[in-house]
Amino acid sequence: ARLPHEIDLESAFRQKRWGSADPASLRHLVGNTPMLAIEFRYNGEKRRVFCKLESRNLTGSVKDRMALHILEDAYKTGKIAKGDMIVEASSGNTGISFAAMGRAMGHPVA
Repeated sequence: ARLPHEIDLESAFRQKRWGSADPASLRHLVGNTPMLAIEFRYNGEKRRVFCKLESRNLTGSVKDRMALHILEDAYKTGKIAKGDMIVEASSGNTGISFAAMGRAMGHPVA
């Protein structure tokens, strides 16, 4: 018996319940994040620090850049094809990025 939170990947694969975006079509959702200037005083001197607002990426993480790069490279080199399963052991930002991008590209993700 399957627990309520378990996914029947075989059934999902047969029914094609995921997207079919090309990796290049996700490029506008990753990167190109705004750079912010933060001005402050330290020991009486004006200082400025620049930072990237990575929360503007698809899943809100800098890991989106890495996941998209790896998937684009895998497509270019023929290491992955439409419909191939992506298995990612991380439950953190890396896993979330691979899950979001993988599903958008037409892959079951586990």
